Amino acid sequence: MPLTSFVDNDVLLKLTACDLFWDAIALLQDQASDVQPFDVRALASAEFMFKGSKSIKQRYSEEIRIKAIAIVKKLTPVESDPLNPFSGLNIQGLDVGELNLIHSAIAESDQKGFVYLATGDKRCLKAFVKAPELAEAREKLSGKVVCFEQLIYQLINTQGFEPIKQKVLPVRDCDIALKSVFGSGDRAEKSNVIDTLGQYIQELKRECPNLLMDFS
Repeated sequence: MPLTSFVDNDVLLKLTACDLFWDAIALLQDQASDVQPFDVRALASAEFMFKGSKSIKQRYSEEIRIKAIAIVKKLTPVESDPLNPFSGLNIQGLDVGELNLIHSAIAESDQKGFVYLATGDKRCLKAFVKAPELAEAREKLSGKVVCFEQLIYQLINTQGFEPIKQKVLPVRDCDIALKSVFGSGDRAEKSNVIDTLGQYIQELKRECPNLLMDFS
């Protein structure tokens, strides 16, 4: 049974900024170590977004964007599907690319594959939960969605606090949660960071019941 991880643009950029993208992918793979082969997919439009989006340029340096593009070129592209039943939906907080990822993850799951959908966009998740048109999609992806904060939390547990801290500190301004969690800079302590990350995760679990996966 194949394992496929779908990554949205937000989580890809944030993990790349922290130089933790492949570490996070390895972490997900470890959660299903008995499942092979392993595939990682991103939107086919990601490269063009990283090159041309004004908002992305404002938040991420050219160096980070170049690194993210290099990663995208190694991943399996998720193309727009003309048969995607979600493509005509107009849901505030969910753009066309995110709906494509959701549809592709469901399609892969329906083919007896095992999927993860990793996202760095909490606004997207909240919109996903509230949309009545996506009720069946939520059921199929229940427990298969991973948020950025979960990945950082688990990487601290597996790699240690100091190595992750040193990677995150220089780029913490790229993400509101990271900026808050590591707001004290070099004085940031593991207990406080873990506690604050845990609060973010629990809050998201309350707002998006049954959606986030539980790490083993």
